[in-house]
Parts: sequence; C-alpha cells; structure tokens
Amino acid sequence: RPATAPNGKPWPTRTGYVPGYPRMFANGRCVVVVDNSQNNSDVFVRLMSLDAPRLAIRQFFIESGGQFRVTGVRRGRYDIRYRDLDSGALTKSEGFALEETKVETGGTEYTEMTLTLYKVKGGNMHTEAIGEDEFLDSASGELE
Repeated sequence: RPATAPNGKPWPTRTGYVPGYPRMFANGRCVVVVDNSQNNSDVFVRLMSLDAPRLAIRQFFIESGGQFRVTGVRRGRYDIRYRDLDSGALTKSEGFALEETKVETGGTEYTEMTLTLYKVKGGNMHTEAIGEDEFLDSASGELE
C-alpha cells in the first residue's frame, strides 16, 4: 500500500478529498456519489472529465465500507478511475453524462448519480482494468 497519495501528501485519516489537488468544474449542480460500502479496502478515486481527456476534476479517498458525495459538478461526460489501495489494482468505470436542465418554473433539474464499486462482476456499472498510463492526470503534472 502506498504510504502517500500520488502528489506526496498523506492520505486523509477518513473519507474525503485528498489535500493538494484542485477541485475543478465546481460551478454546477450535479452530484456523484461513489459508494465503496461493498469493499474491504480503501480506494483512491479520480473523477475524470471525458470532455477534457486526462483531466481529473476531483480526487478523493474513500475508506473501506464508506462512500463519498461529490457536489457542485458541472454538466458533462465523466468516468471514475480508482486504485484499490490494498492490491494496487486500477479500474475505470464506463462513461456517464451529468446533465442540468432549466425548467419552466425557473429552477434547474440536475443529475444525481450513485456509482457502487464492486470487486466482483455484476455491479451496477461496467468496469474494466486499466494500466498506470490511463490513471495519470494532466492537471497534477503527472503527464509531464
């Protein structure tokens, strides 16, 4: 298990954002809940923009058995990529869209999505194993 996050900062002591990473695309209303309640290992998760490839807009740590709520995300196409901190395995979800729509009453309807991480096949999303190269992030300088 890595002693620190990829940016060299210590892992949070409980579920939350990893210090030192920017929180981008934060001008929206969409919500993504990442549920790690079915796993017995902690995970490091990157919410990646598919509209700006290799851009991790949020990076967070989820304890085994926990979940994390990412709020204020703007509309767009995304996936999540995560590292199992016990095994080191890297996984990515299928892509998904977050939408915001103005309604006649003057409000805004927005996507609130929950993604559950499973180590076994048959979860609520299609996942695939990935290599280190697909886990890298341009915003943190990892690609330079």
